[in-house]
Amino acid sequence: MSKYLSVVSSLILQVRPDALKSVSDFLKNRPNIEIHASDEFSKLVIVVEMENDIELSDFMSEMATVDGVITVNMVFHHTDSPEDEKSDQQDSQQSSQQKKESVITFKEAKHHA
Repeated sequence: MSKYLSVVSSLILQVRPDALKSVSDFLKNRPNIEIHASDEFSKLVIVVEMENDIELSDFMSEMATVDGVITVNMVFHHTDSPEDEKSDQQDSQQSSQQKKESVITFKEAKHHA
C-alpha cells in the first residue's frame, strides 16, 4: 500500500451480540482501520482509509461475509486526488509568500515613517 491514502470512509457494522468481540478483534488486526465507537446494540462505527474506491468496495464486501456481521453501511465517504494535495501545497506556498510580502511591506512602511 502506498503512503498516500486517498479514500476515508466511516462505516457502521451491525454485528450479532455473540460475535462483537471476534469481529472487533478481526478489525483491530487490519491496517488503516480504526474502531471509533461501539454500543449496547452491537453496532461498531469504524473509520477506514484506503487507496481507492475499489479497495473500499472490496473491504465492505469482505466484511459482509465475516461471521457475525449482519450489515455494513457507509455513512461518510471522502476522496482526495493527488491534484487536491498539490493544490493544498500550492495554496500553502502562496499563503507563505503573501505573509513574507506583508512583513516586507510593513517593514518598508515603518522605515519610511
